[in-house]
This record gives sequence, structure tokens and C-alpha cells, in this order.
Amino acid sequence: MFVNFPWRSWSLLSACLVVPVGLASAALYKWTDENGIVVYSQTPPPSGQAKVIRTAPGPDLEQRRQAAEALRSTVEQTQDAATARAQAREEKKQQQAQDNALQTRAKSCEIARKNLATLENLGLGRLRMPDGQTVFLSAEERAARMQETRTQIEQFCD
Repeated sequence: MFVNFPWRSWSLLSACLVVPVGLASAALYKWTDENGIVVYSQTPPPSGQAKVIRTAPGPDLEQRRQAAEALRSTVEQTQDAATARAQAREEKKQQQAQDNALQTRAKSCEIARKNLATLENLGLGRLRMPDGQTVFLSAEERAARMQETRTQIEQFCD
């Protein structure tokens, strides 16, 4: 993935692409050394006996400028695409967080309504707690819990 390519590196990257092209038009020498190995080099041998190999001329200045501009454009497009993907990921995270919050709120609403129904239908004031213990509520305790549950319903239910 290609992300956050610094602007100042464009010139360095362009130079790296243009310099080798410029070197392609330099003279190339071929000779056989004292061990019988064929050598290709951009510098002539110490003995001076070498065959000069003609190389194709490199692109002209306008072609190099166009190549650098094409590279710059590609880098910008790549940066824009990476930014768009990062923004889409962030928006997706935010949407998931909102969905989770709505689901949690709906579940809390459902639990509060069930708790209120249980408290309203409490016969002898006997209530089984989530840990399994049974407690007996006085009328005041029952009324206080019902008021607390109604507050939760107002908070979590639309």
C-alpha cells in the first residue's frame, strides 16, 4: 500500500527515474580481461583496447518532463485513493459504534420494561435478584425501585 508519499520526495523519485535514462546514452565499452572474461563497462579499460558499443539515445528533455509529470499524477492519485480508503474505514467505524450504541440502548430499554412489569406484578413483595437470592421489599422500597425503573425507561426508550 502506498500512503503519505511526501511532496519533497517527488523530486527525488523523479531524479532517480530520469538520471538512469540520461546515463543510458553514455558510451559503453566491451573488452576481454587477462583471465578471458568479457567485461562491459562505462569506463574504458586501463589498456585502452576496447570495443565501443553504440547505445540508443535516451529520451529527450520533453519526454523526461512528461514522464515526471505522469509519475507526479500517479502519486497524487494514489494518495487520494489511500485517503479515501482511510476516510471510508473511519466512517464505517463510526457507523458501527452508532449501531452498537443503538443496540445497547434498545436492550437496556427492554430490560427496564421487564423490570417494571416484574415490580408491578410483585405479589407478596418477594423479588428474586439476578444472583438468585430472594428478597422481600417493603411498599416504600418497591415504590422507589419502580420510580428508578421508570426513570430508566425514560432514559433508554424513545
